[in-house]
Amino acid sequence: MKKYFIFTISALIFLISYTLLLKYVSIIKTKPDIILIMVIYVAVTSDKDTDIFIAFSLGYLFDIFSGSTIGFFTMLRTITYLMTRFFNMKFFSMNAYFFMLITFAVSILDSIYLSYHFLGGGYRFFGIIWDCIYLSLINSVTALIMYPLLERIERLYLKVREEEQGRY
Repeated sequence: MKKYFIFTISALIFLISYTLLLKYVSIIKTKPDIILIMVIYVAVTSDKDTDIFIAFSLGYLFDIFSGSTIGFFTMLRTITYLMTRFFNMKFFSMNAYFFMLITFAVSILDSIYLSYHFLGGGYRFFGIIWDCIYLSLINSVTALIMYPLLERIERLYLKVREEEQGRY
């Protein structure tokens, strides 16, 4: 239960910094999807399927912050979690570069789906494919930067858990 709480609080901190700090950075035209990166990290590092609730709560948190229809990103991040777990079972190798590669692959699929959903297909959809690849590259580089931070958050959770077990 505390793992869900720790990841939700860290996602809230990342979202607040995401909306406040990245608004003023105009080096890149798009912002990385931090919640997507966190969902992929949870899917790659978790060893049990009950961590899908973390992906569900992160998607719900993103729905609240983005102002979109409640449930859209909740469903999308849950599907992203399941898709990443499938890739992870096929090609398991946990390091920062694998995390970056799987973030790139899942981010392309995610952004293509979002583009198709919001543009409705047709000729406009094919013109935005390069933007999907660009966003996926941005997400991959951000994932490489966020990987050590997320590992430290998980170590914090494990440390708290060991201290609790030591008390009983």
